[in-house]
Amino acid sequence: MSDEAAFLAALATAPNDNTARLVYADWLDEHDRPGGELLRTECELATLPLGDTQWHEVFAKLRKTCEGFPEGWCAAVSRHMGQAGLTASAQNAWARLEGWCQQHHPALLSVLNPGASAEEIETVERAIGQPLPADVRESLAIHNGANSGFLFGLELLSTGSVIANWQTWRDVEGYNEELREGAESFPELAVNLDYTNAGWIPLTKGGGANHIGVDLAPGLKGTVGQVIIFGRDEKRKCVLASGWAEFLADYATFLESEAVSDLDPDPDVWGDICRAALGRGHPHDRLREQRQDGRWPRRKQN
Repeated sequence: MSDEAAFLAALATAPNDNTARLVYADWLDEHDRPGGELLRTECELATLPLGDTQWHEVFAKLRKTCEGFPEGWCAAVSRHMGQAGLTASAQNAWARLEGWCQQHHPALLSVLNPGASAEEIETVERAIGQPLPADVRESLAIHNGANSGFLFGLELLSTGSVIANWQTWRDVEGYNEELREGAESFPELAVNLDYTNAGWIPLTKGGGANHIGVDLAPGLKGTVGQVIIFGRDEKRKCVLASGWAEFLADYATFLESEAVSDLDPDPDVWGDICRAALGRGHPHDRLREQRQDGRWPRRKQN
């Protein structure tokens, strides 16, 4: 086993061992190899309380330092970048969605907002006290929400609305124990059985205080960044996708399946048309049922 392979094996065995990272950083310097700064920044971040101003400054430095390195290596040496999710494919998903709209419903493109700035996205991270998954950051940078119900008639939240809705849930945390009773998770143990959780980041809103968003505090059998249904009326929490980019891609697959046939040119009625194609009733109920039955994402029938 080479020296470098031994370092990586040591980190895999003991991922919280900062001493091993610092020794590895010195070894890289001694061999005129890049990566030492990244490892030292990772160790610096581990000493800071999650969510404070300095934490975000150092995390931004870490994210910048990771640029140009193989994703697999960054995930192997960095606990934080592994959690934040390096694989970003929201751009591909949005390209498919925009392509479908351009071909079938050009007016629908008008409801999508321009992308958020890096500062606006970092404001969300400071507000929630932790980094957003990379695919969520990328998606917000492409479209910062929409001014109509682009996703099944659900409101696609802007950065400001993400913060406002997340904060609303923090204001009712005192009811968590009282209202947790009867909560369910699909798959079992994937989502924590809470009424509200600071790790649930709303990205859509529909029917009052009900959301689809990313889960940064998953259950024992869940994964960080998974997309879930949660909210005031959502006792039955459900994982819809492993990440936001995957969920957007699944929505593109749904549209490409020719499920939506009544293409009224008025974008204001898109929600009704899209919901009818998904199935009568609230989109959350239909998505949950189809996910549990293995019918989501819907694909084109041969």
